Amino acid sequence: MPNFQARIKPEWRHRFPHLKTGAWYDVEPLWEGTQTRRLDMADKRVARLKTGTCYTSLRAEYVVFREHPAATEPGAPAA
Repeated sequence: MPNFQARIKPEWRHRFPHLKTGAWYDVEPLWEGTQTRRLDMADKRVARLKTGTCYTSLRAEYVVFREHPAATEPGAPAA
């Protein structure tokens, strides 16, 4: 299970019409076990969001992050 979720900031929703405003998406690593942050060609952090059956990669500055709610619940298995 991903440790973080993200949602698009309202000021950027026009650039990503396929993302639902206010919806939280799981943040996925590039591949299993990746611990390094990914950067784009402009050296900006990139977030990879799971959107249904596909993924959307966008600059991390366009989203708000939070810890995954299931990871913070009492009794939840540790990752």
